[in-house]
Amino acid sequence: MIKPFFHSFYSDPSLATIKHALLYYGEIVIPTDDFMIFFGENHNQARHISLVEENMWNDLRFLEDAGVVEFVTASQDQELNVFHDAIVQQQNIEAIQRSYSIKEFQPIFKQLSLDTNNPEHLEIANSATVQLAATCLSSIVKKGYLPCVDNIIVSDTIGIGLRAVVDQSFTELDSTQINQLKKRVVANQVYRLALPAFQFRSFHDVLELRERLLTRLIALDDSISNIAMEVKGHPWDSDFESQVKHVIKKQVIPVIEALKKDSKFKISNVATQMAGAATLVTLQSVLPETLAQWLIGAGAVSVKDAIQKEHDRVKSSLVDNSFGVLLEIGKELK
Repeated sequence: MIKPFFHSFYSDPSLATIKHALLYYGEIVIPTDDFMIFFGENHNQARHISLVEENMWNDLRFLEDAGVVEFVTASQDQELNVFHDAIVQQQNIEAIQRSYSIKEFQPIFKQLSLDTNNPEHLEIANSATVQLAATCLSSIVKKGYLPCVDNIIVSDTIGIGLRAVVDQSFTELDSTQINQLKKRVVANQVYRLALPAFQFRSFHDVLELRERLLTRLIALDDSISNIAMEVKGHPWDSDFESQVKHVIKKQVIPVIEALKKDSKFKISNVATQMAGAATLVTLQSVLPETLAQWLIGAGAVSVKDAIQKEHDRVKSSLVDNSFGVLLEIGKELK
């Protein structure tokens, strides 16, 4: 299985983005590059960037020892400069000034200690984004990793780079590679836009849960693969993201919302099983503390059997739908 190439600005001190990536993907590759960004008139100023901060290494070494994280560093050679220049050239060709929200910019500015109101700092942020995208693109193209980036600006810039790579024939991508790439881009968007954000206590909890629910998480991945195949075009097409969002809105979010509604334990279902649907109107006037005794008097099934049946129905609704594993995880973590 091809590993996702995971990049984040780690704006959450709990490293929640890594925890979610490990839950969904199992194994990830993390870039650990350091590089300099030059800016200002005649590029006479510089800013050092480290993709992994010092305080993260204890957790990351634990994950490396567990065999779920691999570290890579892109060689700072001429080839990396080629990817960098290709992205810049493609940006100029497209000449599209996409607008981003402050929230989307914030992680970049925070990691680089920049001021969003300073035009020169915006130049630094843009240069850093291009360098980050070139670094990611190098590993994606040269080593075959699939992108898993939690910042939309860096993700879009990688997409621009992929378009340049294909248009300028830096590499050939066959249909299988394109489908894998499409699937990962769609999956990344689904996880970012539609799925729950869990609050794990530790990485150990994530790995234990992943192992226990592996079969069902694989089924979820298969469902997302099928959804990805319905998205037309390629990940580097300018309208690809809007198509992905449309598919998520139509095919993912409604399923999750319906599942949430259907998987709730309902006392009305218990009552129906015991006394018949015709008695439900009468049941509304019965006090909760006397409901069980009242139903026993009405006959049909025992309270215990009816409650067990309703629990079985809820469990079945979570198991039968591949997205149900997410609701089940949410319940466990509460």
